Amino acid sequence: MQKNTNAFLKAERLVNTILKNIPNISKPKRKFFLHISLLWLGIKGRYNFLNLSRQGTHDEKTYRNQFEKKFPWLAYNASFIEKVGSGNHVAAFDPSFIPKSGKLTPHKSYFWSGKDQKALKGLEIGCLALIDVDYHSAFHLEALQTPTQVELKEKGKTMVGHYTDYILQCAPTLKKYVKYLTVDSYFAKKECNYSANFGKNGFLSKASLIAFNTDKSFFTAVLI
Repeated sequence: MQKNTNAFLKAERLVNTILKNIPNISKPKRKFFLHISLLWLGIKGRYNFLNLSRQGTHDEKTYRNQFEKKFPWLAYNASFIEKVGSGNHVAAFDPSFIPKSGKLTPHKSYFWSGKDQKALKGLEIGCLALIDVDYHSAFHLEALQTPTQVELKEKGKTMVGHYTDYILQCAPTLKKYVKYLTVDSYFAKKECNYSANFGKNGFLSKASLIAFNTDKSFFTAVLI
């Protein structure tokens, strides 16, 4: 029991320290995030709002309302990695398929499943991470849910354009920690015009695509 208590106290101190270094987080939001971080570590059973209300200190509606609010995950996780990582990192981005049934889930559509090698009905998230070269581990930074093709078409965007815009939004934070971004060969498609999409922002250019491995399964781009 003493070991468990000490672990929770260390986690509480670490989360508190990181939150204090992130600007524009209100005191109530900071307090709730600290609460949910510790509750998440010790919860028993399913991770849903009903179970959170049973084992936490708030009612179900409060948890739902708080989870609907935006939180600076990129800044928070980057600060966390800065404290626990080796400092020798490269960034990685990869869309991931999530199976999902039901008819009312937002952004549900057909997305490519690498495991099944075909498009399946479900959800997709774009996962951004920092790979710690020395620790041989990947630290999660942020996940962004992918809109459907119909939603993107209404905005005049393609799927690649959606991914590109997201990386550009994250670029100022990424460049504080890494010089390289790795993605798979899907992003080497001709329709992804790196000169137009990245070069003007001082982030990537065609010259930045510096290396393909032998089976062309990924490329590395330089953050400039």
